[in-house]
Amino acid sequence: MNVSRIPAELELNVISNIPWSELPAHLRAQLHGDPKQYDQQIIECSVRNQLRFNGNIVQQTMRREKKYYEKLIEYSRQERFLYPYHLQDKIVPGLRITPFSYYRDMLIDVIRAERSYDSLPNFTAADCLRILGIGRNQYIEIMNTYKSFLTTAGPDPTDDLFEILYDILPHKPLNAATFEPWYIVCIGGVLVEDVNQSTESERKLIDRIIDAEQCPTSGGLRVKDVDIATLEQLYCRGLVYIDVPLSGNDRICVPTLEGFVMNRVNGDSRENLLYKIFVSADENTTISELADCLQVDVNLVAQAASVFCRLGFAYKRTMPIASGTVIPKTIGSSLSHSASSRCGSESKSTVSDESPILDRAGKKKLAFIFDSTVTAYLMMGNLSAGLKPHAVTMFEVGKLSEDSLEAFLTELDNLSSIDEGEAKLYYEHAINLREAIHFLRAQARLSTTDFHGVDLIRGGSLLTLDPNTRTRIMQKNYNLVVSLTPLTYEDKQACNARWPAHLGPPVPEANSPWFRLFVTYLASEELSTSGDTTTTANALPALLLVRGAQLTHLPTCFADCSRFLVTSWGHDPLIVHSNHLLTSLYDMLLSSPVLIQVSARILIRFL
Repeated sequence: MNVSRIPAELELNVISNIPWSELPAHLRAQLHGDPKQYDQQIIECSVRNQLRFNGNIVQQTMRREKKYYEKLIEYSRQERFLYPYHLQDKIVPGLRITPFSYYRDMLIDVIRAERSYDSLPNFTAADCLRILGIGRNQYIEIMNTYKSFLTTAGPDPTDDLFEILYDILPHKPLNAATFEPWYIVCIGGVLVEDVNQSTESERKLIDRIIDAEQCPTSGGLRVKDVDIATLEQLYCRGLVYIDVPLSGNDRICVPTLEGFVMNRVNGDSRENLLYKIFVSADENTTISELADCLQVDVNLVAQAASVFCRLGFAYKRTMPIASGTVIPKTIGSSLSHSASSRCGSESKSTVSDESPILDRAGKKKLAFIFDSTVTAYLMMGNLSAGLKPHAVTMFEVGKLSEDSLEAFLTELDNLSSIDEGEAKLYYEHAINLREAIHFLRAQARLSTTDFHGVDLIRGGSLLTLDPNTRTRIMQKNYNLVVSLTPLTYEDKQACNARWPAHLGPPVPEANSPWFRLFVTYLASEELSTSGDTTTTANALPALLLVRGAQLTHLPTCFADCSRFLVTSWGHDPLIVHSNHLLTSLYDMLLSSPVLIQVSARILIRFL
């Protein structure tokens, strides 16, 4: 199904259920005054944003609900979207398309097109790994097996040899799927034949699920109230599906990522929201408060948070019953064969503790801003295998919360010293980061400080939020902001004067070439008014060249200079030796203005 992009304003009107009669005149003019074109845009926008049929304007355009969801699934699979879990109640019973069958068909499409594993977006690849057990290595192996089969089979005039992939790919979802106690079991597309082929225990469970769904006050049948072995049998057959319910009053926390796949981003609206929630989520913030900060509908935020819990990238945090009651944090695994879990013990996606929310008199945290260079050093330096999950979390989530810092610091504390090569640079950065975190956490424990914990936040991830949202998030969660230096030019743009007290660049303009030039001017003025000719002679000159300028020789003021700090617009400054300055300037000036400052003078000694 081909779906074209439409203007953002028109898409907003579709999502807001604005009918043709109320559409602004300029938008109707864009559609040539044709209501049928608007109907087509409604369908395409609804499919692209995976909107529910009931309660949206698409219901007035398409009369058949099943046909709409078929289009939605087809488009989502073509675009490699995450399975639309928020529509499971329609897709599984109505179309009998489970997450397993959805991803299996998607992988068949990708393999037939001979696309690489990297063509799968990050979250989609992670869900495929969770449900089918197919990661990068398994995908390459399956692709090679399929190509070998095609070579052996010869020509395929009927184009049906691809069906061998149904034999190569898994026939059922992984048995290791984790069912948390608070998940809800829902009935799928169950036919009479399915019931006849079921065991007595399976039929009883099916009846219990149906009875619970028909009772409006039951809230559904929870996983903790069923036999896990029977549930897994029905789940693998696609006869039941799992709902992960979250409300506006729930809180989620993002731990260190496990099982995340770093491929590519898709750029669709739901994926963008997932990344925004990644960097914005806080264990002290409810989903309703998070939605208010992001200025996004609370239902969309709850759906995204539910996906995080389902993928294992977040857990639901619950509050203790009373202040002073200590409920130990327990991180469990699957409930598959645990009798105690079936009785409702806490698991890894629901954690109760005495939470700093109650004990620290409303204190907020400290935000420690870092840039992507740090994460690159942690991943590239081969310093420690245990550092990689933390580095992936710092880059992809854009945040490492206080809850995860203990394990991160343990890895940093155990690093072995490196004294040579590029690895030494990576090691030194890791050690400096470790010492900074230890110091800040020590300050957070003091009763005299007005912050209670430390969050590491990547500046580039904050840029995915608009400036007002960034400000709301920072003001809500933090009392103090500290920037790790040096920050890249991009990461510095996230800073805002309306942030809490900030030990670092005050505003993005302070890092611009204009500010560098201004400081140089002030220094020169100060030296020239001092009347000291020796001091004036030691002033470091600067030169600003417009784009397209040509410099054939060094100006006289740079004659005794050996190294230069060269800044092109929109990039970080570079140190350039005088021998290479003219060549470097020629390339830079082709695309942007350049500011030249002296970094070092030639030391001349008179004997």
